[in-house]
Amino acid sequence: RRDEDVDRLYHDIIAYLARISEGALTQHETNQFIRLMAIANALESVGDTIESDLVRRGRGLAEGQVRISPATARVISGFHAQVSQALASATEAIAQRDVALAAAVVEMKPLIQRLTAAAADHEAERLVAPEANRLPTYALEKDMIEDLRRVYSYAKRIGRAVIEAETEPAAA
Repeated sequence: RRDEDVDRLYHDIIAYLARISEGALTQHETNQFIRLMAIANALESVGDTIESDLVRRGRGLAEGQVRISPATARVISGFHAQVSQALASATEAIAQRDVALAAAVVEMKPLIQRLTAAAADHEAERLVAPEANRLPTYALEKDMIEDLRRVYSYAKRIGRAVIEAETEPAAA
């Protein structure tokens, strides 16, 4: 249901930006317009990733189709916490036009890469564990990490767009 709200908001934002683009824009205004479109598209993509991928996988877990180990749950939860922080910071950077906060999101890239690599190492170990449904469980765990990594990528795009928008000289 929340994704439907996001979809409606996205549609309204795009319609508004389309109306703005009908006027004569300076180069600076055109650059800002492009960045706003990129931010709107990234936010829409986050919503779609959550609705289409993460929620579906979460339902599979809730319905008991697969069961992840406590150790894997900790890996995914830690990854989720960092990605959630990045997304919250990115949206706050938009609202506050905060370049430092946006830069902090972008600078999380090495941390996210380390967490992704650590999760992959953990998953490789878990793949050979002598447990029932190991392959479907592995696939679900791997996909959840990839979905979260993708959400971070969108947050990073937002961070970059905020930095560019707030640091471009108006006379450019």
